[in-house]
Amino acid sequence: MKLVSTLLFASLISTYSFAESNYPKHYDTYTSKVSLCIQMEKNKAPLQTMDLKGISKNSLLEVIPYLKEKRIVDCSYREELDSLTRTLREDKNKINYQSLEDHYLSISLLKKEVSFLSIKKEQRDVIIEASKDKSLEMNILDFFESIE
Repeated sequence: MKLVSTLLFASLISTYSFAESNYPKHYDTYTSKVSLCIQMEKNKAPLQTMDLKGISKNSLLEVIPYLKEKRIVDCSYREELDSLTRTLREDKNKINYQSLEDHYLSISLLKKEVSFLSIKKEQRDVIIEASKDKSLEMNILDFFESIE
């Protein structure tokens, strides 16, 4: 179930349109940057299953979604930090951690990091190297179904 939730979130964040929101301007700036980062990722050559020969499917199931989200976090970190800081300052008395986790990718990524780090470093490094300069913005369910 955890895997399905992770894959669904990754798929939703890739296709979710952030353009229309009732959030403050700083949050709109952040989500616009996230959308731009996703588009930049989509412009890369896609990762192919043949790039990952010899890697266990279980390792890929943990590492690929994590890397996909981490790339977007790394690309949008300035805008996210600005928006998060402003949100915390503006909402001092009504901070809702779950809401922050739902709205800011880096917070939700922290929970996924534990699973990512549970994969042997050698396997993580191979996957990271194989996916370098390749797009992870793909239909993850189709990708995993194509792995033998």
